[in-house]
Amino acid sequence: MAYNIPSKINSFNVYKDGTKLVGISDEVTLPDFESLTETLSGPGILGEIDDPTLGHFQSMEL
Repeated sequence: MAYNIPSKINSFNVYKDGTKLVGISDEVTLPDFESLTETLSGPGILGEIDDPTLGHFQSMEL
């Protein structure tokens, strides 16, 4: 099952310390999601392939 990760989020609640509502945001552009990969090689594979690990992403900054 593929999940659609949005590239922008509009008008969402912003909280401080997880409980105090600070306000409603404007528009936020999310960083690119790059999957962590593992290099596979072995019998039947000509060379090496990078296989993405589902659900694991590299570090991001917002």
